Amino acid sequence: MTSHMLNIIVVGTNPLSTGILRALSHARPSLKPCDQNHASPTHYTITLLTRPNQSPPHVHNVQHRTSDYTLSSLTTAFQNQHLIISTYAPADTHFQKLLIDAALVAKVPYFIPCEFSYDTQSAKICDAFPPCAARAEVLNYLRQKSQENEKFRWTGIATGCLLENGLVEGLLGFDLVWKSATMYGDGEEEFPCSTLDGVGRAVLDVLKGLEEGRYEREYLYRSEFVTSQNEILLIPEKGGKWDVGRAEVEECLREGERRMEKGFFEGAMVLLERNVLFGGIGDSERWGNNGGKFELERVVKGVFERLERDGKADCGCG
Repeated sequence: MTSHMLNIIVVGTNPLSTGILRALSHARPSLKPCDQNHASPTHYTITLLTRPNQSPPHVHNVQHRTSDYTLSSLTTAFQNQHLIISTYAPADTHFQKLLIDAALVAKVPYFIPCEFSYDTQSAKICDAFPPCAARAEVLNYLRQKSQENEKFRWTGIATGCLLENGLVEGLLGFDLVWKSATMYGDGEEEFPCSTLDGVGRAVLDVLKGLEEGRYEREYLYRSEFVTSQNEILLIPEKGGKWDVGRAEVEECLREGERRMEKGFFEGAMVLLERNVLFGGIGDSERWGNNGGKFELERVVKGVFERLERDGKADCGCG
């Protein structure tokens, strides 16, 4: 079934939504789905939906609407939309389900949930990392509603770890200021990851597929890279050796569980996420590796260069 995605609404303002909006905006002049009510092609309409007190990013060709995020307000915002893309954090499962309920009331035919992370189809990963369990709960709710309404379809897009965030925030074990790294295990464990722009391109690819009748009610693996700590370390070490320490993944898991028990959830999440990345509980073979070594080197070097130039290493997508 060929679909016409004339009106697309992205929910949430954050680096993830900015990457998606940039991809949609840049592709807009060349993407002209045919409106059945007109003889000539029509451009996409792209809308960002936020709370009233939130400002939109500076992205061309994007409209901005606000909502208080009640069911009635969301339903009004979703009127005449063909696709909803959620970028909200998965922990608020109630809100994610509210988005789905509003989409059904507004008769929006397609929904892309906030699956832009690890494999929520893996029971091992969901057991090990609470945010993935929350994503799986929302996806199951989406599946249920889609089964009850054949005109309501969804696509899940897993993209792995966010590479820029993982480098800057220390999740991947690299300290860009002190030029030191902590290798978990032997550093050879491969994991999927994507840049924010890579997530945007993945969404764009799925959008094109939906217009051609593909990807409906499917869970897709669309990482930009499959890499390892050792492979990443080779890139900055072209400019000089780094101090390298070692740590055991099992200790990350134990300490993360201890912090969870004590209520220190934020610190626990970083440790538990490292277990997902480096603990060998994922299946890297099913993921895409479309970026290649040259592109990976360009991205990693770009993060380092922004840090040296600006004193910070943001995603560069603002």
